[in-house]
Amino acid sequence: MQIGQAEYFYRDSDNLSLPEGLFSFDAPPVMSVTKCFAVLFWGWLVFANCALAQTPVVGPTNYVTVFFTNYISVTNFVTITNFISTTNLVTATNLATTTNLATTTNLATTTNLATVNHVGSVTNVLVRPILGKAAVAVVPPPKPKWNSMLTFGVTLTRGNSDSLLTTTKIVSDKKLVNDHFQLEADAAYGSASGVANSELFHGFGQWDHLFSTNWYDYLRFDGVHDGIAEVKYRFTFTSGLGYYLIKDTNTTLALESGPGIVAERLGDENDTYATLRIADRFEHKFNHDASRVWENFEILPQINQPSVYIINAEIGVESSIYKALDLQVYMDDSYNSQPASGLLRNDVKLVSAVTYKF
Repeated sequence: MQIGQAEYFYRDSDNLSLPEGLFSFDAPPVMSVTKCFAVLFWGWLVFANCALAQTPVVGPTNYVTVFFTNYISVTNFVTITNFISTTNLVTATNLATTTNLATTTNLATTTNLATVNHVGSVTNVLVRPILGKAAVAVVPPPKPKWNSMLTFGVTLTRGNSDSLLTTTKIVSDKKLVNDHFQLEADAAYGSASGVANSELFHGFGQWDHLFSTNWYDYLRFDGVHDGIAEVKYRFTFTSGLGYYLIKDTNTTLALESGPGIVAERLGDENDTYATLRIADRFEHKFNHDASRVWENFEILPQINQPSVYIINAEIGVESSIYKALDLQVYMDDSYNSQPASGLLRNDVKLVSAVTYKF
């Protein structure tokens, strides 16, 4: 539709004129007011929907992300021990004793932790994973106990010769972390044709105390009666130092040395003198304690007269028979450089016996 034509115009100053119809044009159609509002309304709806689609919605996934983000943000609160001195944490008294809050299994004891303003919003974050963790049960080690064994042997002959020889021994030991206790008592009695040829009673106790991996100090007490050698009694008390040359699971070898005192009645004479004990102990086990060999040796010379001395030695082997039953064969040797008048210096005893462990 044509709404009109441009008129010729002129400016008086220039006396210019343009031909008619030079700038004639058709005007665009005119949109009604109702249509304009409709277009604006629908455009606004499209724009609003687009804007709402960009708004972040905190769903479950975002909640979990925020949840652990806050937990990580308080990691320094857990590890920085100086934070305990903050006045806001005065009420959380138990928190001072938990140096690693992340591994504390009983965080519920810090009841006042929720009242701390700075960490009140993450209290549940700390409590939930810790309370959900199963507590680790601490199993105490077994208590040390006494290990004992009873040995008994007998030899009996009848016929052209009548003889009897019985031996018995009981040994107990107890090992602690740094202490080792040993007790032993043994006896032997024998006769031939009604005449006693063996009458021995002996016992000792020893306490070893480790003060390093291999070094230890010890106290030892011995007592012996030998009716055939006319030793009415002999008591020996010694103390000193010991050192493990070998200290393995199956093998031990230790040297011991220290001063001591000997009090004895030999024949009709009483004597007391100072001595220096030098000894060694060896043991080796086979096949998970199924068998073993051992050797003990000690020499006790008089301090003021070294030519007078006593030697005690034992060597033996043991093998398992059935469960708690073992078979032992061992030899004892006692040597006295100055025996009672008319008696020999050396006494040797070979024993075969059955041992019960308990």
